[in-house]
Amino acid sequence: MQKRIHTSTTLPPCVLAALLSLALAAPAEPRLTRSPPPVFEAEYSLHRSGIKVAKMRQRIAPLGDSRFEYSSEIKTIGMVSLFRKDHIVENSVWTFQDNELRPERYRYRRSGGKKNRVVAMRFDRQARMITDTESGETWPMPADSTALDKLLYKLALMLDLEAGASEVAYTIADGAKIKQYAFEKIGAERIRVPLGEFDAVKMIRYKDQGRRSVIFWCAEDLRFLPVKVESIGKDRSKTTALIQSLRGIARQGAD
Repeated sequence: MQKRIHTSTTLPPCVLAALLSLALAAPAEPRLTRSPPPVFEAEYSLHRSGIKVAKMRQRIAPLGDSRFEYSSEIKTIGMVSLFRKDHIVENSVWTFQDNELRPERYRYRRSGGKKNRVVAMRFDRQARMITDTESGETWPMPADSTALDKLLYKLALMLDLEAGASEVAYTIADGAKIKQYAFEKIGAERIRVPLGEFDAVKMIRYKDQGRRSVIFWCAEDLRFLPVKVESIGKDRSKTTALIQSLRGIARQGAD
């Protein structure tokens, strides 16, 4: 099917919402001095109502010329896979330049279930525009030059915590809309996960006016890599990700 690009002078609702979001956004604070991003591979188990339902692998790999790829793959396992064979793959290609994470393109693919979906995004930093393609439809979204994709903000959170931040906010291209993801520190906790025991900073993001939330436990001696993530849905259901294994990030203070 030939892709259709909106050219009407009447802006689509998603574009109008994005423009309004940019107009109302608070002035950006000076960026923290970030360290170069880590290259790693981590495995997580996903649990719902105490039952292991899926596994997740996340990986950052260098592509050369200051370019990297951040990939994430989720597959249902166990009894759940007998009824749902969901397979979700995300890929983000980006550069780290002048202390900034700069996304170039992002792709999301969900298959094996009732709601198969493919989304692709391209980021034009100079034009401050993101091109979103889904189901044969292509449309532009105006966005701040610092906008990130739904995968890359997790790395930005790690780097900003490492730089000393306690509250951060990111402009995110999410579901054909431009959104603000704001995080605040709600404490610190000694936490035990399958990979071991860690001192972690707890960062929370509220969604839907507080009806949903996600909490990241970011391990201080693993460059603030999340070792546990807990998502609370509108129905108060809880999904938890626990780190199982890690390669590429050496634990600080280890022999």
